[in-house]
Amino acid sequence: MPLGWRADFVDGILPLADLVVDTFPAGGGQALYEAMSLAKPCLSFTSDYFRPFNNRHWSPCFEVLDRIDLAIPFGDHAAMQARILALLDDPAERARFGTELRDILKSRASWPSATRALEREIDALIRRKVSEPLR
Repeated sequence: MPLGWRADFVDGILPLADLVVDTFPAGGGQALYEAMSLAKPCLSFTSDYFRPFNNRHWSPCFEVLDRIDLAIPFGDHAAMQARILALLDDPAERARFGTELRDILKSRASWPSATRALEREIDALIRRKVSEPLR
């Protein structure tokens, strides 16, 4: 039975999870980011970027997870089931994946990393403008 929206999801329910499986058929990156922030291992289906976009068959998997071994081919429910069972049977592997995902998130989605990325873009823009000939 679905829980529906819960105000205590991030600080009450999610910390209890051993593993987070993204929604199907359309994943949602925010739940993965929340799980990653708590060092929870995550699984998601991939997107087929060669198909025309369809919001019912979409996942931010590669943009978020960045690990091919946590990305299951879209719609391969048997592979998802096997990966879930393997991770549930291996607490050390779950902990390792969770820590790695939290570190990936910290490197991408923190204020310092966002500031550095913005500074790089501004610097590149200034360099392009300075190198343009005067008219």
